[in-house]
Amino acid sequence: MKRLISLLLSIMILSSFSSIVSINAYAAKIISGDYTYKTDGNGEATILSYNGKDFDVEIPEELDGHKVTKIADEAFVESDYNYLDKSYISVIRTVTIPSTIEKISPYNFYSLPYINNIFVDKDNKNYTADKGVLFNKDKTRLINYPTARLGSIYTVPKSVKTIGAVAFYGCKYLRSVELTNKVKRIQGMAFFDCREISGIYVPKSVKKIGNYAFGCKKEYSTGWYNPSIDDEFWDASEQLDTVISPLQGFVLYGEKNSAAQKYCKKSETDFFDNKADRVVFKAVSIKKPKLKAKGEKGKLSISFSWNKNITEFELHFVKGKKKWNQSYAVLGAESIKGSMFSTSFKKMKKGTYKIKIRTRMNFGGHYVYTPWSKTVSVKIG
Repeated sequence: MKRLISLLLSIMILSSFSSIVSINAYAAKIISGDYTYKTDGNGEATILSYNGKDFDVEIPEELDGHKVTKIADEAFVESDYNYLDKSYISVIRTVTIPSTIEKISPYNFYSLPYINNIFVDKDNKNYTADKGVLFNKDKTRLINYPTARLGSIYTVPKSVKTIGAVAFYGCKYLRSVELTNKVKRIQGMAFFDCREISGIYVPKSVKKIGNYAFGCKKEYSTGWYNPSIDDEFWDASEQLDTVISPLQGFVLYGEKNSAAQKYCKKSETDFFDNKADRVVFKAVSIKKPKLKAKGEKGKLSISFSWNKNITEFELHFVKGKKKWNQSYAVLGAESIKGSMFSTSFKKMKKGTYKIKIRTRMNFGGHYVYTPWSKTVSVKIG
């Protein structure tokens, strides 16, 4: 009898323990409305996935009374197998991030095919948005440029030092991105699958470039499977393959011995199997121009160092307390003599001018300004 009682008690204890484990496991992954989340030791919520169908998603500050502070890895990512999962996440057009969010995985929002704007509550202490683009609070890191954001040209703000992983991943409409000489690091897959961009100039300030950052695209392969055959025993998740291949015609511009050149050399061994698929590198020199100026009666003549990529130049004038800039397009090869471009300006007012110049250059549709030249003083009679 005692043995029977002991056995029954053991079964009850095991059953109770099993129930506790089941409850704890359930509590670790909770579904609430459009969200799946978990809580940490402080009772704060981390969003694990979005399950809704909204075009415009406003992430809540609370879920079931738990303050939402984190968005986990790929919580808002479109699955490669979404047609199997019947995911609705691809309908998202905009995302609004509340003030409570303290941490967002970089691998969020990057593969949503129709997202065009990301908004952040002004009271958020860790993140901000500028014209629909997501940054950290002090805008030293560009986190995400929305995939379907309209506009063919984008200039990275001067405050940005790091282009984050998958920051521009798969952008549909961008044709040109201008990086300033403040950028020091470009992380992996930052410009992956940007098929409309034919070239980017990487300034010498950039010291590190991550794998697959430039010149690569994503393709799908289904192996032996014929999609026209309806076979209930075929497991698509096992057959769908992602293949990384070179982006044809893409050119990375940079200075000799720069991180850009090293990246291109590395692409043959690390990304692709042969030299033919290597990311193309073209060396350019972004030096400040040499300026010469001569003043006459009512006339200013200038000449400056020239190369074939220059499309326009900008003059900065100082006369007394007055300062102003004027831009001019480069027209006519007759003004070019050897390595110098010459032109003149009439009806200049009398006085002493301090002048400096910078030029704008075009590399495969991508525009870059040179540094300013040394300042030259000129007296107009």
